[in-house]
Amino acid sequence: MSDVSNKPLAEQSLISLSKALTESQITSVQITEACLESVEQQNTSLNAITSVQTEAALKAAQDSDTRRAGGQALGPLDGIPFGFKANILVEGYADHAGIRGRKSSVAPNDSHAISKLKAAGLIPFAQTNMDEGALGITGRNDYFGDTINPLNSQFSPGGSSSGTAAALAANMMPAALGSDSLGSIRIPASLCGIVGLKPSRNLVRTLGTIPLSWTFDHVGPMTRSVDDTFMMLSALLGIPASADKLPNDIKGMKIGVPYDFIPNCPALSDEVFHNFETAVQKLKDLGALIQPMNFRNYDIDIARKAAFEICEIEMAEFHGAMYHETPDAFSERFKGMIEWGMKAGDNIKLKAMTAIARMGDSVDEAMMPLDAIITPTTPVSTFGASEQAPKGMYDYTAPANFAGMPAISIPFGLSSENAMPFGLQIMGNILSERKIITIARMLEGLNPTRSI
Repeated sequence: MSDVSNKPLAEQSLISLSKALTESQITSVQITEACLESVEQQNTSLNAITSVQTEAALKAAQDSDTRRAGGQALGPLDGIPFGFKANILVEGYADHAGIRGRKSSVAPNDSHAISKLKAAGLIPFAQTNMDEGALGITGRNDYFGDTINPLNSQFSPGGSSSGTAAALAANMMPAALGSDSLGSIRIPASLCGIVGLKPSRNLVRTLGTIPLSWTFDHVGPMTRSVDDTFMMLSALLGIPASADKLPNDIKGMKIGVPYDFIPNCPALSDEVFHNFETAVQKLKDLGALIQPMNFRNYDIDIARKAAFEICEIEMAEFHGAMYHETPDAFSERFKGMIEWGMKAGDNIKLKAMTAIARMGDSVDEAMMPLDAIITPTTPVSTFGASEQAPKGMYDYTAPANFAGMPAISIPFGLSSENAMPFGLQIMGNILSERKIITIARMLEGLNPTRSI
């Protein structure tokens, strides 16, 4: 029996639920009903969910229970419900991507990621709120309303996968999907005290996801534990795997610490850096070989500017037609960014793409002799719900998008100033998800606030 089996079903881990389903202790219908009830009880105050299709979810749960009863389970996670960001297409749901003008646009089919999870028997039951068009890190949305951080309503949940992170932190569901262009999975994971993984570029295909940036977009899992994240990634890849097969030793692993790079973020707080150094010491205690390093020829200010230019230009390339037909489909802020993106010439995009390619090469070069690189996920633990995001909130997360490398954010420690969680990011070589997940789960076991 799982050690969390006394918890309400919506609060339990994927691993616990999978075990209980396998042992016929619970049914998929019971889990799904528990998640639906949790959404009903909490979403009015949190606004993390934009749509739920109750009948379809319960029908899928009944089908799963029938499969299990006949010994035909599709995998270890068959029958477990999950949430999905509103820019990830699910047949029958509005594919609005947080945009007012897309509220009546219904997805005709599933995205690649959703089809993989459905093939593993998981049940998409709740569409999560997000920053408009996935371009934002605050969780604010002029049309669908702001997402509230369930840990403390005074603070932002982060974005753009704001509703996904908030729903998980509020125990509405055991797992969910987010998208990440410059940190949109990892930043809200950090601010809401959950786990978020951006996989290697093209490991999880973005086909069927409303794009922000074709250059930077990734789709990945968000959960409440590292092992659950591994289980979701395995399902996304169509490779059923058990987290208990992961190594429990990181002795001898070479982990880089970019001490010259980290302080360059203007918003970095002393408290975040102190907590980060605590995590580095924990890695040393675990036997990892810590290697101070830096990203050669990486200019954090140029990278920040070029990345945003590419996002605005590519966003305008996708949404430009709707803007011309129905400009009121977008908020004034979003319209302004589309207008800039449409006016930006090829020379601006070429210059920005060249700069980002140089930054990505710098990160790739630095990573080559290492097993992983560790940084804070964000420069501050959080910021006010109505405040502008601090400058450089994605300075630590964006390099993984530039280089196409996997990166995971885990909660590690709490702020003494506001009792909000710190996020710790572990980035690895391309296709080294298993390695960075191993490092993450070892650190997770040493987190003094693991109950987050």
